[in-house]
Formats: sequence, C-alpha cells, structure tokens
Amino acid sequence: MQGVWSVVALLSLATAADQVWSANLFTLAPDMFPRRAVGSVMGLGTSGAALLMAFISTFSRTRAEIDKRQLRTAVRGVWHRLSYGSLGLHFSR
Repeated sequence: MQGVWSVVALLSLATAADQVWSANLFTLAPDMFPRRAVGSVMGLGTSGAALLMAFISTFSRTRAEIDKRQLRTAVRGVWHRLSYGSLGLHFSR
C-alpha cells in the first residue's frame, strides 16, 4: 500500500476510531446518571462541545498562519486523550 491508498486507509481508521469513541461516550451517561438526568447531561455535554468548536473556529480565524482543520484535529486529539484519562482516573475505584 503506497500513496493515496495508504492515506485513505489511515483516514478511514481515524474516522472509525472517532466514531467508536463517540458511541462509547453516548452510552456512558445512561450508565452513570439517573434516568431523569440523562437528557440534561447529554445536552450539557453537547452544548459544551459546540461552544468549544465555536471557540476554535473563532481562534483559528484570528491566526491566519494556522490551518483551521489542523487546529481542530489537534484539539480533538488532545481532548480525547484528556477525557479518556480523566474517566480512567475518576472511575478506577
């Protein structure tokens, strides 16, 4: 595998891993919170993600030398690792 197909394979793997992470997060809230609070928790989480992406878009517009997609990808990669680590630390009991 060389050239274009290796890039396609890596992008496909990264996209699949991101979807697995999202699906795991959506199933985590019903396991941790009471039934009546799940909607609020999911709404707050989604709102927080939307605000973060709005901030990233605004920040990347002010810095013309940084490609917006590169910045979003970097922040998402760091955020995934931080959230996974915090889940492991918090629920490792």
